[in-house]
Amino acid sequence: MRIQQASDEDWETVREVITQLYWTEKRGLPEVMEIMEARHNFRAKERQYKARFKEWKLEKNIDSKRMEAIVQIQKRRREHENKETEFRFRGRPLPQEKIDRWQKRRKSGEEVASPHRLAGLSWTRSSSSLG
Repeated sequence: MRIQQASDEDWETVREVITQLYWTEKRGLPEVMEIMEARHNFRAKERQYKARFKEWKLEKNIDSKRMEAIVQIQKRRREHENKETEFRFRGRPLPQEKIDRWQKRRKSGEEVASPHRLAGLSWTRSSSSLG
């Protein structure tokens, strides 16, 4: 059975609910899709949701370029300034565990041209210091 493509107007009608479920409540996409169909009679394909998440800047994953910049900034501040750093991505705190997991999967070392110009990334001095 083919799903009729939702219009832009349909998406805007449910945008707040989807944002609440996916971004605020941190639910996975399959669960969001189930809830939207069961409670709101809204059906769309996974690919359509992902396209809207990108458009609405609700992507949870951080690309390698940004993560490499995070690792470099963190390393520089730790080694040269003796400071810990807390990162935020798209306004949300970035847990250290996520950075550690990324580093474990990929050996860090390449230089990133300009980590200061990566959209959605910010950092501040941590309340704890080294040392």
